[in-house]
Amino acid sequence: ALLPVLAQSDTLWMSNGDMIVGELKEMTRGVMVVETDYSDSDLKLEWSKVRKVRTSSQYLVSFVSEENRTARLYSPDTG
Repeated sequence: ALLPVLAQSDTLWMSNGDMIVGELKEMTRGVMVVETDYSDSDLKLEWSKVRKVRTSSQYLVSFVSEENRTARLYSPDTG
């Protein structure tokens, strides 16, 4: 069976090998909140368990230095 193309196109690869496709809603204090088509409630994922992330949307990123930037998120595979 073919699955419909998801409008949500952020992808997270977890350290256990799972891949999650959805929409990244927020990340606060090391916890990412992701909305998916296959769950009624948003997933809360610990950043320390995310191996790699790629987003299609731009996000406001706030740094400890209080500098703000708008960017798409992409992290190389950390193995």
